[in-house]
Amino acid sequence: MSTDNGSRQPNRRTIAQLMEDQQSNNDIMPLVGGTKVQRRVQATQDLLLSDPYAALIRIENKFKTKPKEGDQLVAPETCLYWLSLNTSNRIVTDARVYDLAEHMVADEWHNTFNPVIFYTGDGGKTFILANGQTRMWAGWLTGCTVEHTVRITDDPKVLTHIDDHKARTVGDLLSTKKYANYNVLASATGFVRAYQEFEPPFAGATTMHNGPHFQRGDVLEFVEDNPDFVAAVGEGHRALKWTKRMLRSPSMTCALYYLTGLSSPGSSVFEKFWDAMETGVGLEATHPVLRLRQLLIANMTAPKRYDSLNVAAMVVKAWNLVHAGRVRGRIAWGASTERFPSIT
Repeated sequence: MSTDNGSRQPNRRTIAQLMEDQQSNNDIMPLVGGTKVQRRVQATQDLLLSDPYAALIRIENKFKTKPKEGDQLVAPETCLYWLSLNTSNRIVTDARVYDLAEHMVADEWHNTFNPVIFYTGDGGKTFILANGQTRMWAGWLTGCTVEHTVRITDDPKVLTHIDDHKARTVGDLLSTKKYANYNVLASATGFVRAYQEFEPPFAGATTMHNGPHFQRGDVLEFVEDNPDFVAAVGEGHRALKWTKRMLRSPSMTCALYYLTGLSSPGSSVFEKFWDAMETGVGLEATHPVLRLRQLLIANMTAPKRYDSLNVAAMVVKAWNLVHAGRVRGRIAWGASTERFPSIT
């Protein structure tokens, strides 16, 4: 795509205005009101996949064509039809669609031959849109017919790549499986596995950066095999809004929430500990959670902050004291002299 920056209007138009300008078929598949910022297009994609027949029945059959290889003009109705095949892609944001839509409306779109890619695993009977969803949404919403290069492959590895063959993140892969809070879930998985699968935990690392890392496929397999973990991450993500800020890491907060729950199934200590972490209400001056909160709150604005692994170790040490019914005990962690504490 090439653009003429000198011709761009100073006031950027919204997607709704672009659709109105082009008099697109938005009465067939209009943007729905997403509850998250920059997620209206994704919410509409989800609606399309939930009932593709409702929208596609209103499109002429001549536009509902299977993809074929080569450079070709793609009508907006065909874009929508191909989007009904968009069952294994990462989350698409409004901003990404908007950028392309603006150029299409201004007649500044040029095919760069970065292909729209379809995957078929059955010799061409069915297809999955593997790359190009942003361009398809821009074409549909603006009503523009533009040229695209289309490629078809039977290599399933294409489903783990996006945009110019750049590898998908773990979060991208989890989003294709429709997991909520996919980025938090991806990072929390790495934390939990680094704690559980190494002796000492985190393979003796003194910083999170130097700890173990995992392949994308391994993380996805762990998530799929551990529904209780997924549920705990979701619960912690919803309940611990302030704690996530204190720890400066939603994923680490949720991972610790899950791990401490494993160590005390059915115990009231678990709920009391995390309620105290979140609110700080009713804690005596010597209470381990109050002392931990004071350290974490100070750390939020400190010029030199604790490494995230250090923060995690302090949370574990505070948990161990509370779980054991003790008040006195050291919370600070000496990374160079202590191994990462085990959750007891």
